[in-house]
Amino acid sequence: MKRIGLFKIFLIMFIFIFLINDSFAQNSKVYFSIKGRKVSIVIGQDIVLFGLYIENNKDQFERFAWKNGHINDIAVDKNSNGKNIFLACGNGIMRSTDYGKNWKILTSWELTEALKVIIDPNNSNIIYTATAYGIWKTTDFGETWSKKVNGLKITSQTYTFCIDIHPSNSNKIFVGTADGVMVSSDGGETWKESGLQGREINDLKISPYDPNIILAATEDHGIYITKDGGKIWKQINMGLYSMTMYAVAFDPVSKGTIYCGGYKCGFAKSNDFGEKWEKYDNEIFDKDITKIAIDPNNSQVIYAGGMEWGLWKSIDGGKTFKCIAEADGKVSSIFISK
Repeated sequence: MKRIGLFKIFLIMFIFIFLINDSFAQNSKVYFSIKGRKVSIVIGQDIVLFGLYIENNKDQFERFAWKNGHINDIAVDKNSNGKNIFLACGNGIMRSTDYGKNWKILTSWELTEALKVIIDPNNSNIIYTATAYGIWKTTDFGETWSKKVNGLKITSQTYTFCIDIHPSNSNKIFVGTADGVMVSSDGGETWKESGLQGREINDLKISPYDPNIILAATEDHGIYITKDGGKIWKQINMGLYSMTMYAVAFDPVSKGTIYCGGYKCGFAKSNDFGEKWEKYDNEIFDKDITKIAIDPNNSQVIYAGGMEWGLWKSIDGGKTFKCIAEADGKVSSIFISK
């Protein structure tokens, strides 16, 4: 009898742990935005050209916010359980503190054409935005902003396409510009060149497991990688079908596995830090892929978006894709919250 009782206890504990783990595994929430369509859709007085979408069920999305303006990027505060959302828009930075029900514009006419927004992983009050006119920073959750362009060349290096923050050293920030990669070691107060000058950087990502490893997607020159924090860059294009690349991503689990997307070349994957790329002959093989996001809880789940092709999802590591939302929409950003 005692053995049966112990067995029941262990069985209940196992089921409880399984359910808890399963709930965490399903905890990722997907956001994406579109900023244009092939064909205008009119519902009542609402012209459905733009919008922010959130996953409300598995592969089911709701257009729930900021329906009448260009959204270039999304950032969700990881410490707010989805409550605090920031948007980089054509007219500046927007913020919601109630899950997207209400929005406040945080910036004046001085800060426009916001292309990227990123929250400091170690301090949610610190936020950066990369704009067509340089880098801006807030230290008070978006209430006030200051321009950080000391060391950036006017025009070429103040046109900033992308930004990423060192995961453990918040003072170290990398920015992709129209003239190479720039780095700051003092929280954006000063900038210096960090390679690839003369290259237009469309996307830049710091590795989640080794911050010295950084990927850069460039216009007309393919993909570059550095393994020493930006001192030396190596071009890694073997197997790629295009030299104009728009997006790069690191696999959050498998070290050495990286992904990229570009101009009319679909999605490519490498398992050896880009020494050789594998291009799958799948549903998006010839499409413009401008955005890639990997589910942090299951790296077999990959989302891709492009120019007027909707949001696509793979559940087998990129071998096959299925369009799951807004098939004629131009996806401008994808964000996955843990």
